[in-house]
Amino acid sequence: MAKSKRVTVEDADKYMDKQGKEFVLKAREVFPERTDRPAVKIKTQVEQEDLDKLIDFAKGLGAKDGKAMSAKDVVTNELMRLKCRIPTCWGYQSSFFCPPETATAEEMRDIIDDYDTVLLLSIPPSNDESYAVRFEAMNKVKEIVGRTEVESQYTGYINSMGFTGGPCSICGIYSQEWVDAFRSGGNAPQCPLYTKESPLCLQYYRCRPAAQAVGIDMYMTARNAGWEEHLYPPMPVQGGRIEWPCLPGVYPILIG
Repeated sequence: MAKSKRVTVEDADKYMDKQGKEFVLKAREVFPERTDRPAVKIKTQVEQEDLDKLIDFAKGLGAKDGKAMSAKDVVTNELMRLKCRIPTCWGYQSSFFCPPETATAEEMRDIIDDYDTVLLLSIPPSNDESYAVRFEAMNKVKEIVGRTEVESQYTGYINSMGFTGGPCSICGIYSQEWVDAFRSGGNAPQCPLYTKESPLCLQYYRCRPAAQAVGIDMYMTARNAGWEEHLYPPMPVQGGRIEWPCLPGVYPILIG
């Protein structure tokens, strides 16, 4: 595979200046066209038949597998949010979907305790050498989780809430050009909404925070579900640097 063009620090700064002034959405249209659907009765008890259908729905979108478990077995830990800062993730403080703006582990625990069921989706990350391919795969995670969450709401569980992995990248600020710029010493961008340059997120239907960003420990949670084989722990590469720890391969949707 051809390597991407190496850019200089000066090129990177010019690119980032342009991104700040002429923000252009580059995201794929990942959601289907809007269609009318009949109203459903709001459900207060989660039914196994519905969970099976949601798993099939997610697998139809590209998930490897799905499994329901008790929400009580979801593990929260403030350490997860701290890992966004030590070592500092490239998405830290870049949008409202990354720490320190997201809910704390304690706040998330209170929210989870209001749910009975969590649906886990297995979506393996990409280990392709191309960052463009890997970010495309990260966007695919957001598509699968987001659409399955919405499908759950259409089923009658109107308070369903899904979480993904990695910083928000739907609008394209983590494009191949951004990665080249950042890796060569350029300035890191921020979401225009976060920097008050935009009055409203234009991708608000698609954006979901990472599970770790709100303090959910997906490694321990997946272990509680007996799903260790679905985890993709970060592997040391290039002299010990760890990449993609925020993409464990397993993602939760609170059903309720």
